[in-house]
Order: sequence, then C-alpha cells, then structure tokens
Amino acid sequence: MKTSARLRTIGLLAAAFVIAAPLGIAHADKVMRVGMTASDIPTTGGIPNNGGEGFRFLGYPAYDALINWDFTHTDKTADVTPGLATSWEVDEVDRTRWVFHLRKGVKFHDGTDWNADVAIWNLDRYFKQDAPQFDPPNAAVAVARDPYVAGYRKIDDWTIEIANPRPISYFPNMATWILHVSPTQFAKTGSWAEFAKAPAGSGPFKITEFK
Repeated sequence: MKTSARLRTIGLLAAAFVIAAPLGIAHADKVMRVGMTASDIPTTGGIPNNGGEGFRFLGYPAYDALINWDFTHTDKTADVTPGLATSWEVDEVDRTRWVFHLRKGVKFHDGTDWNADVAIWNLDRYFKQDAPQFDPPNAAVAVARDPYVAGYRKIDDWTIEIANPRPISYFPNMATWILHVSPTQFAKTGSWAEFAKAPAGSGPFKITEFK
C-alpha cells in the first residue's frame, strides 16, 4: 500500500502548519503552509480532535483506516476506497457482520508490520475499556464518529470481522473515521501523551516534529 519510499514529512508549527495534503504535489525539500478553520492545533495521536478539519490535517495524511476516502479526484465528491483492507463484504448469513480482508506488506512509519493482531489492538484502544492501551479521550471521539461497532474478532492473520448492532449498509463510510497506529511505537513511548509527540501511522505523510 504505502512504503517508506513514498513517505513525505509533516512538520507542525503553532501558527502555520507545514503539511502536505494527499492531493497536493509534495517533495521532501518543499514546505506547504496551509491555514485551517480550527480552534486549536488538532491532536496528533491518531484520532484528531477539531472535527473534520482535524481529520483532514492530522488524520488522513498521516494515518490509514481499514477503508479510506479516495482523494485522487478534484472534480467529484470523494467515495470510499480500499485502505488497510483491500476488500470487505457483509456476511451472507448474518447481515450485521462485516468481513475485512487486510492488505499485506504494509509497514507503519516505525517499521512495524500491519496484520490482524494489530487491527484488533487498535480496535481495543477505542472500544475495550479494560485494555492496557485503552485511550479514553480518543476513544470518545472514535465512538462518537462511529457508534456502530458492536463487536469484532480476528478470523485469521489477514481477516477480521466487525459486528454492527443492526444491518447498516453505510458502515464502510463510517469505518473511515477509525484510524490505526503502530502498537510498537505506543509501547516504546509508554503513554498516549508521549506517543502524540512521536506518532507512527501508515499514511503517505509522516509527522516528524510537533511544536
């Protein structure tokens, strides 16, 4: 999906954002300063605050979801596109369950491999209150953005299942709000507050500095 060769850097300044959006033409030796309508600098831990603007500037550039938005077209409304999952479908027997087939060969910015265990670890961050990595502030945002995650499980190393409380045809659109981060970087930094200072996602841009 995205490899280190495609990474670009993002530096964040208190008044001006040094950020390259996915649709922009970016080079490692160039800087793009972009203004935004937000009350403060969005948080960097993988589920940014400040609403849609937060996700636009410090969510989607640095992180991926199972399903991403397709920002490759400027002449039409974005639709969903494969992200950390290459495909997905509703279970034929139980229409409340979605099966996601995960993308192979993805590495986070710190070199950590992506797989089903990492996907479940990330879902536990948001939806399992007794998990060591449970993150109350970001969980509150994630649950508010996607309140339709009733359960989930690993099927095999490259397949997971997510259950909804009822059949929801538009769940793929909601899945774009749940962004995934490196569990190795969280273990290395020791807390979500420290992780936010040196985050690791799998998106096309890497956050290298936060001020």
